[in-house]
Amino acid sequence: VTGVQTCALPIWIVNAFLAGDYTISESGGPEGYEATIAGDCSLEGNLTVFAGESYECTITNDDIAPLLTVTKVVVNDDETGDSEVSDFTLYVDETTVVSGEQNAFDAGIYSVSEEGPDGYTATYSGDCDSEGSITLGLGGEYECTITNDDVPAEPIYGCTDSAATRSEEHTSELQS
Repeated sequence: VTGVQTCALPIWIVNAFLAGDYTISESGGPEGYEATIAGDCSLEGNLTVFAGESYECTITNDDIAPLLTVTKVVVNDDETGDSEVSDFTLYVDETTVVSGEQNAFDAGIYSVSEEGPDGYTATYSGDCDSEGSITLGLGGEYECTITNDDVPAEPIYGCTDSAATRSEEHTSELQS
């Protein structure tokens, strides 16, 4: 029976086994990889060995893409905004994403951002930091939420134009 281990450089290991049923497997190794078994072994790694025969089984480890879900929340509680989630465009770096949908990316550091209407304060929560940065690791599932809250209108203090005009008219009467 010949066992093959796929690494940075292929390694061929030749072993002699007695006739019988065997299960080919591996253990250890870094997290974030999925093993598939091919060749003369079944997908589960099962192999029946007969005397005098040669067999080849290959275990291939493939990295598992991290998954990221970006969710947009819009809060219109100060009576100054009327925007909806669909009014904002969401990004992971330069990739446009849809709110609430899971997307696969390569492992690495990314920036979650948005474009949308003025008049809102954005805050990030979940797995993103306060600036929208996130590090995705192999095989991980991540969530970032961007909450936009409408900014309250600033109160207007002072006179209106009509009050200022009345004041000027009254002042000129007093001076005559």
